[in-house]
Amino acid sequence: MSHAVFACLLAAITTASITHGQQQHNPCAGTGSGPLAVRLEANIHANDANRDWVVSGSEITSDLTNNYDKDGDGCVTLQEWIDVWKGFKFSPEYATARIKDLGVDVTSTCPIKVDAFSAVSIPMTTFINANIDSLVKLCEGNTTLYETVCDCWELKHELCVRDPSFQTYATCQKYVSTVIVGR
Repeated sequence: MSHAVFACLLAAITTASITHGQQQHNPCAGTGSGPLAVRLEANIHANDANRDWVVSGSEITSDLTNNYDKDGDGCVTLQEWIDVWKGFKFSPEYATARIKDLGVDVTSTCPIKVDAFSAVSIPMTTFINANIDSLVKLCEGNTTLYETVCDCWELKHELCVRDPSFQTYATCQKYVSTVIVGR
């Protein structure tokens, strides 16, 4: 989708919301969570420590070892994962959706070994799209979450619709064209 077409779609959505006075409950109100874009950027920087726009295996191993594996047993449990994501002010629902999308068994006593991703090299665009995609699948899998989970509300009303730094990602563009405009 061209940037001009995307901009026109966003303008139409914004105008329609204002015209019809759609006031919806914002589950983020009073939580102190801050904008989803800011939280995602903090997570991005934690994963791409040298800021070269590639998430390397050594960066992931370091992040998992230093931030997730609190008991030092070489494993990241579901609870350890959720606790770190809650530190970024993400919802437990989003944290759980993201770890499941990594293809791990979250019921295992050791869903992620700290060195499990040591051989990967993930371009930042792929990393960001994957993180947004996990949130889209979560929210679209249960659309009531748009009114109860801050991350889902922000996805629908802010991140992909109003935030210029995320609007250019393919997952946001697909979400807007199929979910927001398509409804």
